Amino acid sequence: MTDDQDLRDKSNEAVNKIKEKSEDDFEKQLIFIASGALGISFVFLEKLVNLSKSIHLWTLTVAWVCLALSLCVNLWSHYLTKNLADKSIDDQDDHRDGKMDYEHLCNNIKRRNSTIDQVNYFSIAALFLGLTFLITFVTINISHMSEQKPQTKPGPTPEEQRGRTIPMPRPQVVPASPSPTGPAPNSPKK
Repeated sequence: MTDDQDLRDKSNEAVNKIKEKSEDDFEKQLIFIASGALGISFVFLEKLVNLSKSIHLWTLTVAWVCLALSLCVNLWSHYLTKNLADKSIDDQDDHRDGKMDYEHLCNNIKRRNSTIDQVNYFSIAALFLGLTFLITFVTINISHMSEQKPQTKPGPTPEEQRGRTIPMPRPQVVPASPSPTGPAPNSPKK
């Protein structure tokens, strides 16, 4: 092996390590974002919006389906990648043993990588759709809630004044006490 070939192999190995790290980070971020969006939507419903008064619930349903689909497809992608990698290893062994030519090996690997890419693109698309529908639901319902609540601000009562003033005392209500001599003159007799 020449020094030039050795240098290319080391360079390719370094690039492959970067690619693997990037793919791992991508998978983690996709899972984090999709599951976080699902969790935030549940908190939004619990704390801010009364579900019975919400409008356009179908957008929330579509958001949840898309986010859950993104998570499931991403999980399936891991399984699929493992199986396709095993098949590629078997093909490489067949190539070394002379059972498969190099062009056929490369075509198989390209086809498998294309399948993995398509599954990953679908997962990304489902994530973006889910986030879009979730943001749409939240925006519509926050706007709807603000229209439903009266916008009156409590002002001072006529007796109250603003600024540095001494507040007026409230009139005290004195309960009527029973008369020791009998009923009051205007009270009905029993």
